[in-house]
Amino acid sequence: ASIPIALSLFHTSFNIINTLLLIGFVNFIARTVVRMVPSRGDDEEFRLEHIGHSVIRTPDISILEARKELAKFGEITRRMAIFDRELLDKKKSKKISKLLNRVAKYEEITDRIEVEVAAFLSKASGGNISEVTSTKIIALLSINNELERLGDILYEVSLGIARKREDKEWFTDDQKKGLEDMFELLDEAFNVLIENLNADYSKVNIELAIEKENKINAKRNDLRRKHLKKIEKNTYDIQSSMIYSDLFNLLERAGDHIMNIQENIVGEV
Repeated sequence: ASIPIALSLFHTSFNIINTLLLIGFVNFIARTVVRMVPSRGDDEEFRLEHIGHSVIRTPDISILEARKELAKFGEITRRMAIFDRELLDKKKSKKISKLLNRVAKYEEITDRIEVEVAAFLSKASGGNISEVTSTKIIALLSINNELERLGDILYEVSLGIARKREDKEWFTDDQKKGLEDMFELLDEAFNVLIENLNADYSKVNIELAIEKENKINAKRNDLRRKHLKKIEKNTYDIQSSMIYSDLFNLLERAGDHIMNIQENIVGEV
């Protein structure tokens, strides 16, 4: 009669001791599991690479997986900005069409990633979780949303460039130089963003990100001031100038979203 009781006590004791031993290694196990999941292909095929592969499922592991996915999400939006910049220099319609199709495809991918990551994080927030974990999940949901909106803006940029070419209205030398300067500053902001998305969020400092954002804003203001002077002197065609104005304003908005993401990383909003 004592054997079932002994077995039950042994089983219970074993589980309790095992749990107590593993508690201190949860973060290490989580990082190891996430690193063991390899990249499964290029960015032009929709797939989540890091979410849902862990054998062990805890809120901490879910957060780490989501962070890895959001870092890849950031890379995808940066690729969109690169394609937009390349559109400025393309003259042949076939190459332009190819780039536009790639940007459109990436925009669809960003929409799908946003939905999948949001669904995953919503599930992770279910059950009994701490206030700290809840705050982390809310921040990740905000980052996810900002990345999707960033993708939308970069898609709008590609359409603006395409519209100007369809109307057979080329950028003037100073317009092209202004947009290239904006793309250069945006690329610098993206470099900081990608580094921060891949870092330990608790150690991220956004001073450099703020500096890049200020430079983007200053350049946009400078371009707008010069642009208005050109219009006053009837130097620009009105239709052409409207597209140009839309483009540098869109690029400034892209910089805003890049900054918003990093503010969420450090928990400032």
